[in-house]
Amino acid sequence: TTPSSCSTGPITVNAAWLAANPAGVYCTTGPVSVGVGNTAITGYEFVSEAAGNNAISVTQGGDTFTGYGTPSTIFYATQGGISINNPTTINGDLFAPFGKVVFNGGTIAETGFIEASTITLNNGPVTFVGTGPLPNSTPNISLIG
Repeated sequence: TTPSSCSTGPITVNAAWLAANPAGVYCTTGPVSVGVGNTAITGYEFVSEAAGNNAISVTQGGDTFTGYGTPSTIFYATQGGISINNPTTINGDLFAPFGKVVFNGGTIAETGFIEASTITLNNGPVTFVGTGPLPNSTPNISLIG
């Protein structure tokens, strides 16, 4: 889901930001940085219109993301990339149609759909169970690396 208008400037998601902002779709023309750590982040979708490899980045480990809506979108980088830099569990979809999705650092589990120009898996193990483009579809790709 892409909102019709986005705020300007960066969004920095931490514990205080989560306490002040209810679940929903948040869009910005700047980058999104998520640095909470060991937290279940449920019902949020983050959209960034920024360019660059870190248009959306996860900087702390131990978070579990479950996205907004059906299908369950978590991160949507409309022009740039998504960087997951620490152990993370992702239950939902990632979109970076003109950028990279990069998984760095530790154990990462992804169940969902990824659309990107490039997907890079570094410093695993990384487990990916693809659900395909249709909601409620049977997983059609599994990758453990």
